[in-house]
Amino acid sequence: MLHHELRCRRGTAGLDHQETYLLGVLAFIGLTDVTIIRAEGLALGEDAKTAAIAGAKTQIQALAA
Repeated sequence: MLHHELRCRRGTAGLDHQETYLLGVLAFIGLTDVTIIRAEGLALGEDAKTAAIAGAKTQIQALAA
């Protein structure tokens, strides 16, 4: 939730509609223990895209362990 906390401090949390909507839908069907993994910066070039995807995969592997 680090990115969420940073967005709240920056005042941009209100612009993040996808996560709020997704978490609401999942909670409605009873899934409340949800971790969001982000791959941000995908449109900033191939190097940034590769790094973002690798970072997301690392986070997923850490959660699965």
